[in-house]
Amino acid sequence: MASTNMGSSSLVRMKSACASHDYQFEVNYNKSKDLPIGEYITSPTFDFEGYEWVIYYYPQYKSNNDTFFSLKLLSKAIGFSAKVSFNLLDKYDSSFVSSSLLTSSYTFSGDDNECGKMIRRDYFVNIVDFFIISCKIRVSSGARNVVNMSSGGLHEHMEKLLNMSDKFDVTFEVEGKKISAHRLIVAARSPVFEAEVFGSMAEVDMKCIRIEDMKADVFMAMLRFMYTDQISIGGSSDLSKLSFELVQDLFVAADRYALEKLKKICEEILCNNLSVRTVSTTLVLADRHSCPWLKEMCLGFASKPENLMQLAITEEYHHMIQASPSLLVELREKCNDLSGRGNKKQNFFYLSE
Repeated sequence: MASTNMGSSSLVRMKSACASHDYQFEVNYNKSKDLPIGEYITSPTFDFEGYEWVIYYYPQYKSNNDTFFSLKLLSKAIGFSAKVSFNLLDKYDSSFVSSSLLTSSYTFSGDDNECGKMIRRDYFVNIVDFFIISCKIRVSSGARNVVNMSSGGLHEHMEKLLNMSDKFDVTFEVEGKKISAHRLIVAARSPVFEAEVFGSMAEVDMKCIRIEDMKADVFMAMLRFMYTDQISIGGSSDLSKLSFELVQDLFVAADRYALEKLKKICEEILCNNLSVRTVSTTLVLADRHSCPWLKEMCLGFASKPENLMQLAITEEYHHMIQASPSLLVELREKCNDLSGRGNKKQNFFYLSE
């Protein structure tokens, strides 16, 4: 029988396996250590070699004497092996658990998609504020098969649907621009849109729904995400090319329309791109839109001595303390907790007022 070349539309692809990735996740120990037995916190989802991964941390796993860390593969895969190494670092980047206790080789396949390690809680006796979970993944040599969910998949058909103008049955007006869509799609993705187009908020004969306080390109990006589950601007899905301001606007839009997955993606992008210039505006957004993890990451970044002096003289910082004075109090508390030195506290108060 002649073989068939599936090309880029093949559902299975082969990938070289010589690669490694080190991902770090900061944990607020004071806030997490007393979580009830069996409860956990998770890292943001991260990508490595085309797979999506997440770290789970159980402060009290099956009893109050043990702690559990695990790495979970979220993507569908047909068995491949990886060496997984956890490392636990204190705020001085020093390891406080022997790495030999936290290293293992594992084959991820089907339902066997989680690799973890359990250690005693007394390793944390000297941790007073936060620690870092460092997870290194090294993929074994040889080829592995990965189910390709992105080629010829549902999102491509949904994107085609977004371009079928003869099927549209609702129009939105954003910044004077008319943008059309399908009522069933937007209602299925967003409870807010469902209320606007079908619920008590809807007007039966409404020809056009006006959207206030949103830019047209942001609305279009949000709409495209509702159809395809992908962020795409100007035909490109390369997240590295997105402007930080656009991601912030998209984050606000996702919260407004209860698009939790989009909000989480934006949250991760904002966190991964924190800088002295961006942290103040991101902190305000995290506070206003109820994102405690992103807020904690912003406070942690801003309170680092090497960032604090630069931050306090920026225009964005002064806008932040005027718009949200309570954040200044929280930032002071964070700095005081981390430094424990009177002179650093005095410098901070001087720069803040």
